[in-house]
Amino acid sequence: LAGSDVVKERVKSYYNLNAAVAYCPVDTFAFDAEESEGYYVMLTRIVPEKRVKLVIRAFNELGLPLKIAGTPTGSSETYAQECRELADDTVEFLGWVEGAEKRELLANSKALVFAAEREDFGMPPVEAMASGKPVVGVNEGYTQYQIREGKNGYLFEPTVQSLISTLKRMENDQWDTETIRNHARKYDVRA
Repeated sequence: LAGSDVVKERVKSYYNLNAAVAYCPVDTFAFDAEESEGYYVMLTRIVPEKRVKLVIRAFNELGLPLKIAGTPTGSSETYAQECRELADDTVEFLGWVEGAEKRELLANSKALVFAAEREDFGMPPVEAMASGKPVVGVNEGYTQYQIREGKNGYLFEPTVQSLISTLKRMENDQWDTETIRNHARKYDVRA
């Protein structure tokens, strides 16, 4: 049993076995869509493989508001401190958020930024979409399959310049909340 199509391919490649896919379940009906307060959000562990520095550099360059919800793990405290030192005034570190606080953060955001390296699945993009928010996601791992370009977000290559270009594009577009929420439903726990 694999948590995504990417993991299914890995099981086939490494073990020459066929796996069925059961997506990591998200209660998509627990999330609400609200009017955007204009900030972007990043829900992540603050570790190098989540490319937090790359995202901060792009937001520093554009001067756009970014709220980072997450904490370092294990030996990544030094990396987290470097991220905090790199961030301009428009980047806010919230620490760990969950439950109603996370749902409210997503509901009031403009979009989620998801830059994780070779992500197996990625629950934050699904949670953002369940909140009716588009996702600015890296074009690799399972993230590349979660995003329908122009329908529920945009993909970017894992470079600062590509993310900057994608964010500029995002700033000018309007999004259909219900289309985005409907896309998230395929990952719902009921499915």
